[in-house]
Formats: sequence, structure tokens, C-alpha cells
Amino acid sequence: MPRQAAAASGFAASTARPLLKPPPDLNALEKEAFLEIVLCAPPHHFMPSDLPLVACYAKAIVQERIAFGELARAYVVDDKPSAWLPVWQASIRAVTTMARMLALSPAVAFRRSRPRRRSRSPIIRGSL
Repeated sequence: MPRQAAAASGFAASTARPLLKPPPDLNALEKEAFLEIVLCAPPHHFMPSDLPLVACYAKAIVQERIAFGELARAYVVDDKPSAWLPVWQASIRAVTTMARMLALSPAVAFRRSRPRRRSRSPIIRGSL
């Protein structure tokens, strides 16, 4: 009996990776941020090796939100900047760095979406 083509079998082989699951050490807010990150990205975006970095990114997002809330409540305490200011600044730095590492920043998406420029031909017009 001749061999059948894979397309004739009635189902398509799935090449999508399984979605990352949040690690057990995340609290409820961090788990929510983790799931939001994973579910908003294309299914093939994250690799299993990205799990620790995505978890750290979720923690940094939650830390930034908490620090921002504390700063909004009391930016100045006893005529000094709040102790939450350096926490917020460090969180922002961590979030932006990890977003770049995970290719989540808008700049990365822009670079992927724009068409590549064609390289110029080594032959200059009119030289032949």
C-alpha cells in the first residue's frame, strides 16, 4: 500500500510550543502579571528557558506598581523624598531591561514589523 501524505491524514501537526506556566513561588499578583505577559504574547514567542526571566519580569512589574502607589500616596515624607523612590527607580530599570531581553519592548516589535531594506547592488547603473 502506498504511503499517504501527512496533509491527507485530516489533521495538521502543531508546531506551537506549550504556554509557560507560572512557577509556584509567585504570589497572586505576580501570578496574574505572569499570565498576562504570557497570554498577550504570540504562542511561539517564549521558550521554556525564558521561564525564570518571565517570572522575574512579573515580579518587577508588581514591585513597580506597589512602589508607584506608595509614591502617589506620599512622595515627600518629613521634607525628604519617600524611601519608595529608589525602589520605584530600580523597578523601572529592571522592567525595561527585561522587556528588551524578552523582546517585549515596542522598539523590538517595530524592528520586526518593518520591511528590511534591500542592499544596494554592487553594480552602479551606467557603469556597463
